[in-house]
Amino acid sequence: MLSPFVRALFGALCVLAVSTAAEAAVRLGETGSTLLYPIITVWIKDFGAMHPDVRIDSAATGSGTGIRAAIAGTAELGASDAYLSDAQILANGVINIPLAVSAQEVVFNVPELRGGPALNLSGPVLAGIYDGDIRWWDDSKIAALNASLQLPHHLILPVHRSDASGDTYIFTQYLSLSTPAWDSAIHFGTGVHWPKNPKALEGIGNDGVIDFVSRASYALGYIGITYAERARFSGLDVAALQNRNGAFVLPTTAATRATARAMADAVPSDGRLAMIYTAGAKAYPLVNFEYAIVKSTQKRRGRAAALRDFLTWIVSPALGNDPALLETVHFAPLPERVRAIAVREIATITGP
Repeated sequence: MLSPFVRALFGALCVLAVSTAAEAAVRLGETGSTLLYPIITVWIKDFGAMHPDVRIDSAATGSGTGIRAAIAGTAELGASDAYLSDAQILANGVINIPLAVSAQEVVFNVPELRGGPALNLSGPVLAGIYDGDIRWWDDSKIAALNASLQLPHHLILPVHRSDASGDTYIFTQYLSLSTPAWDSAIHFGTGVHWPKNPKALEGIGNDGVIDFVSRASYALGYIGITYAERARFSGLDVAALQNRNGAFVLPTTAATRATARAMADAVPSDGRLAMIYTAGAKAYPLVNFEYAIVKSTQKRRGRAAALRDFLTWIVSPALGNDPALLETVHFAPLPERVRAIAVREIATITGP
């Protein structure tokens, strides 16, 4: 039998071993895009199973918060649907790393149209809905796009994000590129000065938008494609959107992949490219790269190495960019040329 002294010494050594292991583990912080959040939590779980020495905390706070946290250094990784401007990069020493290809969809709650043929909408029509020019579901501008549908005479309730959001960046960019009047008056960004529309509603995050649209009949809103299942479960339908070629396209994974492949050669060496409202008969107009916003010089060398490992894992075709894994949230993998750009950007992350 062990003496009390030996037992106490053994216990102390066990505590010391656990404490030392905990101290040896590298901890990273990620925050930002609610569109990216469902897949990034899967990436963190799968990466963590292979790298138990790295712990990653994650929060869905919106792209605006993710960008600010990465710039301030309060998180090592800011997840964003929007890349940064030249001025932001030069002033803050950050890089934009494409991680995967995402999309966005416009959902609506019109009982008379539930489960029927797809509702067609265009950028100018959506701009008219959000600025209050188009107020009724049977407005002639909507009817002109939907000759086969019997549209109800009910007021439209447009829902937009109240938080700084990459989803807002994507959606308002579509409106700006397709509608000159919107571009000159509102433009686009993670946050915009929305027109004064007394029927407009505001939701926090993708969940908030879905909650409002599902609870209010005749409402309409925009959400990230990773929330498609929740939107369908909530009884919402999805619109077909008009692309630059005039075709109406639904947000399928095939359309997302086709759009990204068509644009791959146009991606510059720093990975920053908008794929919103691009040309192509089959292009879906709300396709976008998801980005990691990262300081190129991290505060600690160990965190820099762990961050490189995690991001490299994400963009690897057999790991985080496995098409089968990404399709579970309706994402598409990076085209090979864009993946190579991401790998080069990741390699520039260093410690002190």
